[in-house]
Amino acid sequence: MNDDLFTHNVEGKPRSRETPEQFTGRTLAVLREVTDAHRGEDIFVVGHGDPFSFALRELKHPGEPLPSVVYLEQNGMYLEKGDVGRVVINENSGIERIDLLRLRDGTLHVEGYPDDIDHDPNRRK
Repeated sequence: MNDDLFTHNVEGKPRSRETPEQFTGRTLAVLREVTDAHRGEDIFVVGHGDPFSFALRELKHPGEPLPSVVYLEQNGMYLEKGDVGRVVINENSGIERIDLLRLRDGTLHVEGYPDDIDHDPNRRK
């Protein structure tokens, strides 16, 4: 049984029919549509932490297996309530950088998106 929090709740009952790969793909499709429509502009897109956390991870490491939410949290890649992911796209439509903006104890912290140390494709287990 897949123990991912997105497909099963703590009792092991199915929670959602959409996998992290599916909602990440859907999220990235919308982000590409918005950025294409507003090329050269500063845009602000609001969404939920889970899809955006996975989308940022996919942008940083395209095509690699998606990790678990726990992995994202433990490695500083999860967007918590109020956090902001900033993606800077260069003139060639490539990603220049990804930053995480976090408000902690009244202070804004700007962090570069962490590099993965663990590239184990089985880490979702």
